[in-house]
Amino acid sequence: MNINWRSFYVFLFLYRCAYSVLAQQVIASLTLLGDSSQYQLGRIPLLEGDLTNLSGYFSNTRALATEITESVGGVFHALFFGNPILINIGFQTIAFVGIVALLREVRPGIRIWLAALLMLPSFSIWSSIASKESIIVLALGIIGALIVRMYENRTAWRLRETFAFVIVALFKTHYLPALLFIIVGTWCARRVHQKTTLIIVGGIFSLAPLYLFRDLLEDLSFLLIPHFALSAGSTRPPFWVETYDLFFKAPQGMFQAFFGPTFSETSHGILLLGSFIESSAILALLFVVVVVRLPRLPVYVVAMVGMTIFWIMFANYPLGIQNPGSAIRYRTGYEILIYVAIVVLLSRETYNVWRGATPADGLSRSAALGSAPPGSGAGQRAEDGEPGT
Repeated sequence: MNINWRSFYVFLFLYRCAYSVLAQQVIASLTLLGDSSQYQLGRIPLLEGDLTNLSGYFSNTRALATEITESVGGVFHALFFGNPILINIGFQTIAFVGIVALLREVRPGIRIWLAALLMLPSFSIWSSIASKESIIVLALGIIGALIVRMYENRTAWRLRETFAFVIVALFKTHYLPALLFIIVGTWCARRVHQKTTLIIVGGIFSLAPLYLFRDLLEDLSFLLIPHFALSAGSTRPPFWVETYDLFFKAPQGMFQAFFGPTFSETSHGILLLGSFIESSAILALLFVVVVVRLPRLPVYVVAMVGMTIFWIMFANYPLGIQNPGSAIRYRTGYEILIYVAIVVLLSRETYNVWRGATPADGLSRSAALGSAPPGSGAGQRAEDGEPGT
């Protein structure tokens, strides 16, 4: 199958615009779209506040992130005369830029798999409406592209990467441990001989704060429960009951917070049923990728990818475990990192390029599941405007 990627990006933009319309006209009548309506009101709070009091702004990053999102929505409100669908398309375009920035850095044989995952309905809905998720997808797309370049030895830290990290720090501070682990760990490992030892030891030491601050984290986790009380629409009782349940129940919690609805919850509505089917498809695809590639993987790759996924999922599971709808919504922000880790980095070919054993442009374009031998030269990396597989 040949794909002209420039034409695909045009199709992807229109495809996502269709979700901007569908979400506003159909999905909004079935469920609440988070705070989307708040971001469509036309307010620009950053111009209303006291910008000289920067310390006050940065002492509450969550409030600042909300004001930034409202202000972006306010600008779109002015440009599009308050039309909610066009405002959604404005936010969709922000996320689209991040998605394309990532896809352009990935070799075509893998790019097609990554693009398919980023076209699934839940991701498309939540990143195609007025939402913080749209802005986070922009930032994670840029950072994901940086990670891909690092493993193809063409690292270039530019202004946009700094911008992306600032956005993550303000909007989703809890993403930083995972991002710092993979970026700093990759940079350090590139410069030492015992790469595997470094990452394993570094991963163990990175867990130390969980023990040192276990009581604080425990208290914070219980503070989240009232926000997802049954009266607020959650279909689940409190997930943490006993002391340190945050840690003891983490494996189950991380899985369920990523997956979303349970089988029994699919009877509560068509959206939860659709989310269940979609999540099953995602896990099936990722499972196939892991099983096919695992026998050829160096320990370094398994350790790096495993610790990165652990940190992003552990940090997010308290926010998604109490409500299946919230789980799917919050997943939109961080699933890009999981896809990059498994689809792109969990690969012998990617590792060989990073180690310098195989030139980046010598990878087979058919190596999406790691089937082509390294250095086979079975295909060249296609430019975005040329046919590629």
